[in-house]
Amino acid sequence: MTDAPLAAIDVGSHSVKLTIAHRRDDGTWQRDREDVRITGLGLGDVGRDGLPDEGRRRTLAALSDFCRIGRQHGVVARVAAGTAVLRRARDADRFVREVAAATGLELEIVSGEDEARLAYRGAVALLPAPDGTGLDLACDIGGRSTEVAWGRGPELLGRQSLDLGTITLTRAFGLDGPVDGATVARARAAVDARLAEVPDPGPVRRLLGIGATPGSVLALYRGEAIADGDRIHGQPLPAAVIDAQIARLTPLSLTDRRALDGLHPDRAAVILAGTVILAGIAARWSSVAPTISAAGLREGLLVERFGDRTASS
Repeated sequence: MTDAPLAAIDVGSHSVKLTIAHRRDDGTWQRDREDVRITGLGLGDVGRDGLPDEGRRRTLAALSDFCRIGRQHGVVARVAAGTAVLRRARDADRFVREVAAATGLELEIVSGEDEARLAYRGAVALLPAPDGTGLDLACDIGGRSTEVAWGRGPELLGRQSLDLGTITLTRAFGLDGPVDGATVARARAAVDARLAEVPDPGPVRRLLGIGATPGSVLALYRGEAIADGDRIHGQPLPAAVIDAQIARLTPLSLTDRRALDGLHPDRAAVILAGTVILAGIAARWSSVAPTISAAGLREGLLVERFGDRTASS
């Protein structure tokens, strides 16, 4: 016997994501359905100009579709969280009302610190704890922010939200097209400066990479579409692989990036920036290679709102 299905939705700067899961008798969770729609809600200067019309339209359409999918799966309760794009947008409250009117969803705008905590809880609980001493550190690379949180197993000890994302870094350095090595070096220096804001948590036994970027980098390396789901969950991503993809992407046009095997075409504009951020994370905590986590904020929402144990693949 299991509980009825529940849904968690993450409304981000670049994409909107859905997880449907149900809780087993033993308190663990089973993921039943996942979906990702790239909507570009955070493109442009949302603090000055507000959310872009096309991004709003795509996001509302994705959320309406997610609600339809939820009904098909018999979902009995939903939780939806908006992240950095809605923390910054001058018309975020208006958009929240639009979402409620169009879909019935109560979209909660979470703080950066809460986002980091939720991503950590979702990530660490879906992977078996490693042996040895040290801390677990989870990094969630988003479109407009990167969340860093650390602890030991389910115990969260610290967290920080950084003003650093794939969209913002792309715009700052023109990384959506071919660039030279000097430009990439400046971008990496900017990433390093942001990551230096994170206090030293102590020895790290496990470094978890959350979000689409780590999976996309592995997919590029393998040349096959594996960027989402259980096929990448728990996979290692050595720093040498990350650096090799930066060198590969740097001279390519946006058109050429869209044609790369393994990369979703809609991620082509921000993939170099995301990979540069990932390289900075790997360098900042170089004692251990990153491990990819296909779980994060949505699973953390399920754990905190509907149960104290995590989803299982």
